[in-house]
This record gives sequence, C-alpha cells and structure tokens, in this order.
Amino acid sequence: MTARVLRTIFCWGIIVVLPGCGPRPPRQIPPAQTQTQSSAEARAIAPDRLPLDERRHDVYVGSQRCAGCHQQIYEQYTSSHPMARSINLLSPTDAAVSFSTPFQFSEGGREYEVTTDDAGRMFHSESQLDSDGPIYRQRESVEFAIGSGQRGYSFVHSRHGSFYQSPLTWYTGSQKWGLSPGYQPERHPRFGRRMTGDCMFCHAGHLNTDPASDDRFLDPPFHEPSISCERCHGPGHQHVQFHEFGEGGRDEMVNPDRLEPRRRDSVCYQCHLHGKARIVRDGRSSFDFRPGDAVSDIWAVLVENVGPAAGATEFEAVSQPEQMTASVCYQKSGGQLGCISCHSPHGIPAAQQRVAFYRDRCLNCHAAPQKGCSVPLSQRHLDSPEDSCIVCHMPAASASDVPHTAQTDHRILRRYVTSGKPRPRHEPALFQKDDFPLSRAEIQRALGLQLESTAATRTDANAALRLLGPAVDRGVDTAAATAAAWLLLKLGDLETAQRLAERALEQTPADESALEARSIALQQQGQFAEALQMVDRILQDAPWSAVIQSQRADLLASLGRTQEAIAALERSLEIDPTALPQRRRIITLLNASGDAAAAKRHQQTLNRLIKAARSREPSP
Repeated sequence: MTARVLRTIFCWGIIVVLPGCGPRPPRQIPPAQTQTQSSAEARAIAPDRLPLDERRHDVYVGSQRCAGCHQQIYEQYTSSHPMARSINLLSPTDAAVSFSTPFQFSEGGREYEVTTDDAGRMFHSESQLDSDGPIYRQRESVEFAIGSGQRGYSFVHSRHGSFYQSPLTWYTGSQKWGLSPGYQPERHPRFGRRMTGDCMFCHAGHLNTDPASDDRFLDPPFHEPSISCERCHGPGHQHVQFHEFGEGGRDEMVNPDRLEPRRRDSVCYQCHLHGKARIVRDGRSSFDFRPGDAVSDIWAVLVENVGPAAGATEFEAVSQPEQMTASVCYQKSGGQLGCISCHSPHGIPAAQQRVAFYRDRCLNCHAAPQKGCSVPLSQRHLDSPEDSCIVCHMPAASASDVPHTAQTDHRILRRYVTSGKPRPRHEPALFQKDDFPLSRAEIQRALGLQLESTAATRTDANAALRLLGPAVDRGVDTAAATAAAWLLLKLGDLETAQRLAERALEQTPADESALEARSIALQQQGQFAEALQMVDRILQDAPWSAVIQSQRADLLASLGRTQEAIAALERSLEIDPTALPQRRRIITLLNASGDAAAAKRHQQTLNRLIKAARSREPSP
C-alpha cells in the first residue's frame, strides 16, 4: 500500500487533486535516533505501533464451500443482493452484465466509443478530432465491471499487476454511457487512474495481493471477485474443520448479529464508512480487517460534516454511516439501531415488497399508538399511496458530485425544512470517538497524514509536520516518514526529505511513494544517476505511469542519454497523448538529436492539441 494517505478516492470516481506550492524556507525535522535499532527496540519506544497481524495468513475456503451447508442463504444472497455482484468478469457468457454496445458519444471535445470484438472482449476508446481528422486515439480493453448495476458499472483494465479505471461508465438509470463520476470533460485522468489496494478492498471479495505491495496483484488477481460470505463472517477454514472433522477446539465463525454494537456495525463500516479521510493505522493494512474487529483496530476515520442544516433536502455525498449515526433514531437507541436493523445482509426485497419490508423495520421501534406516525393515514397516502415511511423520512436527495445518481438520506429526519443554510465547516475529527477510541498519538498522526494530503500552503505544510513529528521521530512509521518527506520537498529541505524517504524504504523497500520522494530529492540535488535508480525501481512494478516515465526521461536527458530519454517520453505520451509538457520536451530532444522529421510530427500534434483546447474556451 502506498505510504501517503490516499490522494484519490474511488467512491463513484470522486477525484481529489493536490495543488502544489512553491519553495519555502524549510522547517527542519531532526533525524530520528532509531534508524539503527532493531525492530524490537523500535517497537519498545513506539507503543502505538501495532505488531504484524498474523491473521494475514488465515485460510479462506470460498463461498461455494459455504453453499454446501447453507444452500438457501447462498442462493438468496447470490440471486438478490447487490454485493454478490460487486465485481463482474466481462465475458460473452456473463448474462448478468448488460449494456448497449457499440456506443459512441462526445464530451468535452473528445469522442468516446465502446465496442466488443468477436471473442466478447470489451474495448473503450478516447479520441480527439479536428478538421484534419484524429489528433490521437487511445483504445484499451477492459476486463472487469465494478458495481452491481443498480446505479451503473464502472470499468477496470489491468496492467502489469495493477488496476486502472476507464473514464467511461454505464449509467443504468438513463441507460446510456457517459464519463465516470468526477471525470471533468475538459481534463481527466483518462485510462491512467490507478486503483489502489484500498480501492479494491471494498469492491472485491478476496484479492490475490502481491506480498510486496497491497497495490499490486498476482495472476489471477481474484480468489473470489465479488463480496463473499467470508467478508462478513470471517475466513472459513477453521469453521469447516470444526464441523466436518471436529478439529480446531471451537468454532471461530462470526455471526455479526451476535457482536456488540460497535463491532457488529464495523462489519459494514469496513467498506461503507468513508469519512473525509480513512487512515490506515501504523503496522496495519486494510486487508487485516476481520469480522469481529472494531473499525478503529485498523483505521482512524476522520469525519467533518454530514451535510447542511438539519432538514435540508440537499446534502453532501458522505457515507451512510455518517448520516445514520447523526440521526436521533440512532442516538436514542442505545446501540440497538445499526445497519442490519433495516438492511438484510443476505438479500434485498423484491420491488413489490420493498415498501412493506422497510415499513416493518421502522415499526419495530415506532409501533402505534405510542410511537406511531403522527400524520393521519389519509394525508400520508397523498405523499405515498403505499404508505412508505422512506418517502417522508429517508428520501432520495440529490448529491451534486455524483451525477446520474440519487442517495437515500440516512439521517432519518422527522421533518425536512429546506433552509438553504449550509452547516459551518469543522476541522476533521475522529468518527464516533467514544465507540472507536484511539490514543492521542494515533489521532495526531491521522490528522497529520490527512493534512499532508491537502497541504497547499506553507502554513498547512508546517502544521502537518508538527502533527507528524512524534510519529516520524519513532523511526518505524513508513507512512509518517514518507508524508513528512513530501512536505519537506514542498518546503525545499531536500536533504532531510531524502533522509526520511530512505528511512521509509528501510521499513518498506517497495513503497512507491517513498521511492518517488527520494528520486525527486536526489534529482533536485543533481544526483541524477541515483535518482534514476529509484525511478527504475518504481517502473519495475508500475511501468504504466505517464508521470514516472516522464521523470525517467528528464533524468536520462540530464545524464546525456538522449535516445533513451526520447524513448521514455514516447512511452509517456503513449499512456497520455494529451500531455503538452511532455510533447514540448520530446520536440526539444528530437531537434537536438537531429531527427527533425519526428520533431515536426510532434510539433504538428502539439499545435493541433493547443488549437483544439482554445476552440473550447468560452468567448470573452
């Protein structure tokens, strides 16, 4: 897993772009004194660091094995629950996934096309045209559809053991293709947005991760594609051994309904609680979560607001647990109300049964006459002929940053008043701190990592460094050291940034973020050969990165290896043909090497790209 807090969030494609900042006077962080200590000595002075979770070696058996004894539940789940279709392998025989192909549409001056070949493989393409024809065209195969299809499908293609999102999404409601949510028509990541292990953790049942990095996957990438029985009940090997062979001493299988409320709800929170930032605790991975854990055993979840003033029908697209825990129903239930109070984990009711199903859930607590609805039935029928509680108290309010979709309001408000007054913003704080407590040091670390991911000013950078200081000084925290290195790069303290990146790599040699930070520090100090070694280490595992290929080209050019630099830029432009700086750079190198014809071709493409961009600018 990359060391920095996630810079992109896959929640229907919402993208956070980090602004940079210019050189600033450096804030020195003294080198930690634990670099040469043993790991045992380091842990002795770092009580908040968690030991390696040995449950990473748990044995999973797969949902088909569960079906042998639990056939009825298995059939109900696989036939009706969206989680059972969280990832679909695209193939001609997969009748569960259907959308219109071929399909073409235009957006932001670009043309998009979806096609399938005779073998049933799907291809997405993006091209840009002018009066002379195509300026560029990129076509990629996609292997997986992410989503149950209730709202739509997003698509993924794999490269060198990593997953990347396609810019195209199928929207079920409108029955059409469009740009993925969060992708701006004028500029977006195209086919280059990498999906990290933390992204895939919530969408896949059981991944075959590379032991060196949670962000890379072995072949085949899935032990089980869609959310499986064991994601909510835990690995099944010991359960099978106990019941079939009488081994293991006791049955370790988890029934979430029998857990205390915070651990019961954590089974759902492992994927459905997003927060403003979700920071993996030091020594942990998202893949360490097991049913029965509290969410705070793995993550520090920072939240901000659940939306505008109470009662407004417009609210931010925050996760349902944030809304639910802000509701009066939840707060007065004494922990009794939870996700599975209303949602069946094994299936969803048919459309004709849905109103009655959820009304019964409400009436479990709000039975007449003492707690029944105060609105007369005749009046309720005006709003909902079926007398739906949800229509009034949990309507589908719009979320402006998730186009084509609606989100059910889980605040369970008694009345809606459209005041239009937004709630005041607050600094991020720990989610449900009484139920999911963490030490002050853990909270401080999480706040520092969150602030580093958005730091745009010198003030922000220094504040993040102060928060991260204690974790950095312990000398064993890869994420904190890497984040501090990036902050110091922004502030211009290259030597300290380099030392911190080196320390992070001592703990996690394959960490791409630490490798990149160290390469930039070395490059800016003129140590081009050493910086190139860092970049090449990244590209060994993640060669499909236009940015890293471009960095490699700059380093090769600085070392006088012009032809190799040109090849690296060609590779960068193959991944992202819209990148104008790389296009200008390759023109300069081609002219310097005497290849005027190739330079002219790139210059013509550059001119056409610039002209096309200007033609889309609004008139003054």
